[in-house]
Amino acid sequence: MNPFKRKFLFLSLFLIFLITAPLIILYSLGYRLDLKNKKITQTGGIFVKTIPPSAQIFLNGKLSKKTDFLFGSAVIKNLLPRTYKVRVEKDGFFPWEKELEVKEKEVTKTKTIVLFPKNINFQLISDQAEKILPNSKGFLILEKAEGDWALKFYDLERGVKSHLISGKEISASTSEPFNFFWNKEKEIFFDLETEKGEKNFSLNFENVPRLSERKIPTSTDLVFSKKIGDDLYELDRFGILRKNNLSLNQNPFPIKPGVNYQIETAFDFVFLLEDGDLFLLDTKTGLFDKIFEGVKGMKISPDKKKLVFFSPFEIWVFYLQEITEPPVKKVGDKVFLNRFSKEIGDLFWLSPDYLVFNLGDEIKAMEIDERDTINLVDLANFKNPQIFFDLGKKKLYILSEKNLYQSEPLF
Repeated sequence: MNPFKRKFLFLSLFLIFLITAPLIILYSLGYRLDLKNKKITQTGGIFVKTIPPSAQIFLNGKLSKKTDFLFGSAVIKNLLPRTYKVRVEKDGFFPWEKELEVKEKEVTKTKTIVLFPKNINFQLISDQAEKILPNSKGFLILEKAEGDWALKFYDLERGVKSHLISGKEISASTSEPFNFFWNKEKEIFFDLETEKGEKNFSLNFENVPRLSERKIPTSTDLVFSKKIGDDLYELDRFGILRKNNLSLNQNPFPIKPGVNYQIETAFDFVFLLEDGDLFLLDTKTGLFDKIFEGVKGMKISPDKKKLVFFSPFEIWVFYLQEITEPPVKKVGDKVFLNRFSKEIGDLFWLSPDYLVFNLGDEIKAMEIDERDTINLVDLANFKNPQIFFDLGKKKLYILSEKNLYQSEPLF
């Protein structure tokens, strides 16, 4: 090769290096050519986590990746900044779909996506159940058969139903019990109409079931009491709310006679529900401020960061702690989730990011991530159901037409 050719080849290769080296460096740093906007821009990504794992992820209709079989997570990198239609699928499960925005140098995260099975298996626990009353350990079952009634307890941890007491074991009983409420995890209070009139009973079953008559004071100042963790909350007829005998509100709350009250607490938040009106205690002023009307029920999330409250037709979430990842939330934010044409029966948390509830005979699961469309799926259909969800075992319990069912784990 003569000197001229060598020089020409060297200059050509050097020129190619000068052109390609910056491009390679930019590519390695996550820069891409955005043909749509005709510019070079830095990319972002999407992080997806699913239950169950090994789910397919589609971006704008094209299969992009699968979540790993161990942790159920996947990261899709080098995405140009724009909005992507993300769809997650797995055979035998309802799909999940949402439009998510990807920004430069940022990874957009989904909440933990729960894919619910399309066909849920249910096991019959009782075919004589009239009523259930759940607590954190299980639920009381009132059964009726052959002219007699019986109280039984279903232990969620062991999956065992135990007999407690029946009408025939109480010679003075002429009717089934009523006015049930839990005093503690293994003690239930109820009333009975006997030959000598209405009597009040306590049934303790920490060891052997033990029934005793309880005396109710003829006069009491107590309107409502509830034990939350190790703390006892009491509301008296003068409108003073106490926590372990210490007053929380400096100014009395006006008590309405004959009205049911409900209390929920988390961190420094104290919520009081009075006949559909939801109040929040202002710890600085000692006053209860009304924050919503027409509320049917409320429940604290498993991670204690949110309170869900619902009216007959709407579901809202109140944020108790700051959420720094999208969708970003500040303490005290109220977020409207959905409105329905049918009345909401009852509602429970499935996880920190999902709810289960019934609309008439329809039982549904819904996420709380309000970015784009909120995913909502139909889990089951039962006649006039009463529902309860066990957070520990991830099982749904349904009472319908005297039949009590237990689902397989939902996730």
